[in-house]
Amino acid sequence: MRWLDSALASRGGALACMLAMWAASVLGPLWTPWVSMNSDTAYYLALGRSLARGEGYRIDGVPHRAYPPVFPAMLAAVDSPARAQYGPEKLLVVLASLGALLGSWWVFSQRFAGRRRLALALLMASCPIFVRMSGLLMSDIPFLFFTMVFVAASDRFWREREGHWLSAVVSLAALALAALTRLAGLFFYLGVVAWLLRPSLWRRCARRCALFCLLFVGIALPPLVAWGAWVSSHAQAGSATYGDFIREDVLDGHSPFSFEGARRLAVRAVGMAYRQMRAAGQAIVGYGLGPVSGGLRPIVLALVLIGFLRRMRDPWPQEYCFATYAALTLLWPHLGKGRLWLPVAPLMLAYLPDGVDRLAGAVARLAHLRDEAARRLWAALPVAGLAVLFAGGALDGVESVRRTWVPSLPPVRNVVLGEAQLDIARFVLGLADRPVRLAYVRHLELVRAVADELTEVVRMPLREGMEPQAALRLLRENGITHLALGEEPEDMVVRARPEAAARALVAALPEQLPLVHSTANVRICRVLPLTRSDSGAHSTIRGRGAP
Repeated sequence: MRWLDSALASRGGALACMLAMWAASVLGPLWTPWVSMNSDTAYYLALGRSLARGEGYRIDGVPHRAYPPVFPAMLAAVDSPARAQYGPEKLLVVLASLGALLGSWWVFSQRFAGRRRLALALLMASCPIFVRMSGLLMSDIPFLFFTMVFVAASDRFWREREGHWLSAVVSLAALALAALTRLAGLFFYLGVVAWLLRPSLWRRCARRCALFCLLFVGIALPPLVAWGAWVSSHAQAGSATYGDFIREDVLDGHSPFSFEGARRLAVRAVGMAYRQMRAAGQAIVGYGLGPVSGGLRPIVLALVLIGFLRRMRDPWPQEYCFATYAALTLLWPHLGKGRLWLPVAPLMLAYLPDGVDRLAGAVARLAHLRDEAARRLWAALPVAGLAVLFAGGALDGVESVRRTWVPSLPPVRNVVLGEAQLDIARFVLGLADRPVRLAYVRHLELVRAVADELTEVVRMPLREGMEPQAALRLLRENGITHLALGEEPEDMVVRARPEAAARALVAALPEQLPLVHSTANVRICRVLPLTRSDSGAHSTIRGRGAP
């Protein structure tokens, strides 16, 4: 079987195995008509449809400042209001997934050959977070694609004896697109600046550094400046941003430069660091090996760190970008989730063999192994370790594929909702007395599933501190017939405050907002129409009321 081992370890054989593994794990969503809907997906689809209709970058008529525009613009290019399925949108993400995989292949091929290249290629194709996100309509996979284009093009520019200007142009254009796909791409900007500040780099290739700096200023910075200017110009009438969340939820109104503000940020960052480290391990190891996965995560992270430090002896731009991204993500005060580590997952895998090499060398020295035994250990340990990770990733991928074909909850009009949203959709679609205009803080997740000529789902219009009668008048004037409240209070500021106002209103006026439906996940109250006695008491009110 030596010929088979040689064929699989060759460049073509490893690439074919990687693509076959990717196809088996990722292509499933293309053959299913439904789409999994969460808050991010709902926002992206709403922004894409707004752009496709020529209504601007808005949601419910409000300029949106939180999510940058590249991924919604991609969705707008394939949006069709008359289509009830999501094939083109899912194809867009799958093609980005393929491009990201090929970019990862470039990174691996520059550093490894033979069995190690094959092992890393299979690990990337079965990487749990990569497979999972490739089946969702979210910006993470396009962000990974642009990141890999940036890494591959910049690597080629700096490795060539005379770096071609076109590689630098592609690299910096991809960097700008990555930052405008997810704002976490700004961390890579800091890595590029740190790379260019090395005096030894300027002594070695001053002309190339000067060219890259000029292109960086001319290509990578203007799109970012333009987006920042647009966000600033809509500060009064636009939606909230992550900065608003940090100021309100983390700083609680304190200045970040004050002692109390700095203390709050530090406490939040330290508290999130452990969660972020766990998330980094979950991005690579996943859950496929059950309890064993939990024990493997810190070991894998330690080996990645050892391999990274070894690479820093002779660094390239991607090492600086990885360092800035990992450090800032580790201390980021929000969202300790594995998908934040997806953009650097290929680099983490590329550092892993170097860490395993160091471990094998340490074991050989401590055990006083002879040269022949040490060489065997050196060859076997990396392959065995990568094989264990591949087994875990493959088992995790099997579960992701199963969920693709058999959703955990039944779809509603080709939309797979969460438990609370599904309960609301079933209630609304089962009503005989329609039209219905229902207000809910996460209304965008329901729009694609229940909206039709007789049903409308709108955002919660209430604000904290409103007087109950004034809040009730506002609901009636907006024609709202029902309020939906989750049994678990929302934890995001942008949703928690309107929901808290709705809960206070229901508690203050239970007779005007009777409970009509309740499940383990949600409560739905009816907004009673304005009666004649109410009309006589409040003759100035002009609400549409409920039919």
